[in-house]
Amino acid sequence: MELSARTALATAAIAACAAIVSAVVSYQSARDVRAFEASQALDRERADFLAERLTKLYVPVTMHLAATKALFNRYFEETTTPQEKVAIEHEQRVHNKEIRERLMQWSVYVESRPKECGADVSPDVLVRQLLEHLIQWETVYRLKYEYKVYGGPVFAGIETFGLRGFPTGVDTYFQCTEQALRDQMHVRSRLASQPQQ
Repeated sequence: MELSARTALATAAIAACAAIVSAVVSYQSARDVRAFEASQALDRERADFLAERLTKLYVPVTMHLAATKALFNRYFEETTTPQEKVAIEHEQRVHNKEIRERLMQWSVYVESRPKECGADVSPDVLVRQLLEHLIQWETVYRLKYEYKVYGGPVFAGIETFGLRGFPTGVDTYFQCTEQALRDQMHVRSRLASQPQQ
C-alpha cells in the first residue's frame, strides 16, 4: 500500500508540475501572440499614416505645384496670346486654391525637420511662406478680375503691392519629401510581401 501511495503521490506531483509548465508555456505563448499582434497593429498604423501623408498632402501639392509651374512658364512664351494669359491665370487660380486648401487642412503632416531636401529654411517656414503667397496671389487675382482695380499680370501684382513672392525651394522640398515618403512606402510594401519564416 505504501508503494502504491508513493506512486500515486509521485504521479500527482508530476501531473501538477506538467500542469504548471503547461500553464506557463500557454501564458508565455499568449503574451507573445499579444505582443506580435500589437507590433502588427503599430506597423499598420505607421503604414496608414505614411499613406495619408502622401495622399492628403505631398502627392497632391507636388502635382499642383508642377501644374502651376508649367502654367507660369507657358504664360511667358512668345506665342501666348492675351486671351491665353487670362485663361492661364484662371487655371492657375484653380491649382492655387487646391494647394491652399491642402495646406490649411493637412499641414499637420509636414515634415518638421529643418533644412531637408535642399531647403534653406525649415519646412514649416516654407509652408507658411507658400500659404502666405497663395493668399496674396488670390487677393491680387480678385483685385484684377473682380474689383477691376489692377490690370497687370497677377504674379507681377504681388510684387507691385509689396507682397511675398513664391518661396524659393518650396517645390523642391515637396518633390524631395514626396519621393522619400514613396520610397519608404515601397520598402514597407516589399517587406510585407516577403514570405514570413
